[in-house]
Amino acid sequence: MKLLEQYRKYLRKQGLSALSTRLYVSDARQYIKYLTKHHRLDLSKLEKAPEWYINSEKLSLFNQYLISRGMSSSTLTRMTSSLKRLQSYLAVKAKTSGEPVLSPTASAMMSTHKFARTISSLILNLDKLYQFEVRCR
Repeated sequence: MKLLEQYRKYLRKQGLSALSTRLYVSDARQYIKYLTKHHRLDLSKLEKAPEWYINSEKLSLFNQYLISRGMSSSTLTRMTSSLKRLQSYLAVKAKTSGEPVLSPTASAMMSTHKFARTISSLILNLDKLYQFEVRCR
C-alpha cells in the first residue's frame, strides 16, 4: 500500500527506530483494515480527511474491538499513540499537497498537532456530555 510505505519513510525521517517504525506501520495497517471492514473506509478519503477516520469516536470503537480480541493495555496505548502520529502525518500530507484537511479556513489556521489534539478533545468532551445527558434522562 503506497500510503503505508510513505508513512514508513516519514517515521524514519522523524527519527523513530526501525522497530518503532515497523510497529507503527503495522498498527496503521491494522487500523485501516478495521476501518475498511467496519466503517466502509475509502482510502482516498482517509488521505484527504483524516480527522473523519482517526478521531476519538473511531479510536474508542477500535480500542473496544481490540479489547474484545484480547489486546493488552500497553499495546492499546502504543496503538493509540501510533494512530495519532498517522493522523498528524496525513494532516501534514494533505496540507502540503494543497488539499485542505477540513476546509480552507481550518487549513489556514491549523497548527497540525495542536488542531488535531483540540478536535479530539472536543469530540471526547461532547461524547462525555452526551453520555451524561443520557444517564440523567
